[in-house]
Amino acid sequence: MPVIDTPLDNGVDLGAVAAIRDGLAAYEFEPFFQPIVRLSDASLVGFEALARWRHAERGLVEPADFIVLAEANGLIRAIDAVILDRAWHAFDEALAAAARPSSPMTLSVNLSAAHLLDGAIVERIRGLIASEHGTRLQFEITETLLIKDHDAAGQVMQQLKAMGVSFALDDFGTGYSSLVYLHRLPIDCIKIDRSFSEAILTSERSHAIVRSIVGLAHSMGLRAVAEGVEEEDVAEALIGLGCEYGQGLYFGCPVPASGLIAYLERSVRQVG
Repeated sequence: MPVIDTPLDNGVDLGAVAAIRDGLAAYEFEPFFQPIVRLSDASLVGFEALARWRHAERGLVEPADFIVLAEANGLIRAIDAVILDRAWHAFDEALAAAARPSSPMTLSVNLSAAHLLDGAIVERIRGLIASEHGTRLQFEITETLLIKDHDAAGQVMQQLKAMGVSFALDDFGTGYSSLVYLHRLPIDCIKIDRSFSEAILTSERSHAIVRSIVGLAHSMGLRAVAEGVEEEDVAEALIGLGCEYGQGLYFGCPVPASGLIAYLERSVRQVG
């Protein structure tokens, strides 16, 4: 079981914190996988592993109901570790069962800022990706999370990049540190927040923001992925702005590990 940091609590619902701890102990946290596609032809390029809590009594709990609490009470690192391990192994098994696609697939997993200040993550990931299976690992970091020491975080990230790991800046445009992170950290991909993608057809400002973000990504040699793509018209508008990749319900909803093979076999047929 991953190490759980000392909780901060500070007036929060201690029963909810205890429930998360119990959920970790009972192995109730699991990854759901949402496809990421190339917008030009909707071909599959990878998945994002999203945390879900399969609570014994409440059923499936969405991350909005536990992530913030976990972050505030030192539990997010343990959740990250469980999701990463389960996602990596489930994805590897699904690739083998689906006679894996000819092109490498990227598995994108969220990583809390605390990991970037802990060099132990490097050896952990080295051991995880030691097997030969052609999967590319990408970590997503959220700009709304405060990284206090950019130099230390950058060093850890560079060590991981040397092993083939890439980094995406998630929810781009919603926090205060977007450009600082792009300037100080070795980012490979910008993920355009869904609030901008969803309004691209109805808001001139959102349209302009997306155009600017895509242009910024291209000027820096970064990939741009639009989140929250739920309609064909939105996908077409993104293509028109030069955005290469997309993620959202229009291309597929998040599924548990048991649903991975169907997505992958569809990709194999597209390649073939």
